[in-house]
Amino acid sequence: IPGHPVMERAARQLWTIGETNERQGDINRALIAYRALRSSFYAATGLTTPGQEWIVRCDRKIAALAPLQIVR
Repeated sequence: IPGHPVMERAARQLWTIGETNERQGDINRALIAYRALRSSFYAATGLTTPGQEWIVRCDRKIAALAPLQIVR
């Protein structure tokens, strides 16, 4: 639900998961977390898109990490 406090908490948790995986060198899992976070806000789009600041942060991380991704 856009604007619900649980949404912000979930966003922070996904961001933390991404950062943790990034620090541990698991780029693929970090990208999964960042992409899931970004996608969740796009999925909640109605008349407006909530989480614009999260989307921008995720886009930056994804742009930086995607070239490093190991494709299996």
